Amino acid sequence: MRTLLLLCLLSLVFCSCNDLRVNGVLKNAGKNRSEFETVLRHYENEPMKLQAARFLIENMDVHYSHGGDAVDEYNKYIDSVFTHCNGDRAFWIMKYDTILS
Repeated sequence: MRTLLLLCLLSLVFCSCNDLRVNGVLKNAGKNRSEFETVLRHYENEPMKLQAARFLIENMDVHYSHGGDAVDEYNKYIDSVFTHCNGDRAFWIMKYDTILS
């Protein structure tokens, strides 16, 4: 009986922690909040898909990418370095695979 009570208590704590994480992300989402809420409402009758959507939303705040003019210039430079004179990037991929083999 104690074990069952402990499991119920732990599951409630775990669920409330997940709710806090989702609510935290929703609070910081700004103009995207309505999109996240739409996704959650869409999957509310499909538990597995809802769980997957909640997982993705919970972890979105720690993943980001950089952008802007500096990043665009860097990407153009790297592309020019790794492009074969005929414009074929596969040339470098084949050379790299050969070196590793």
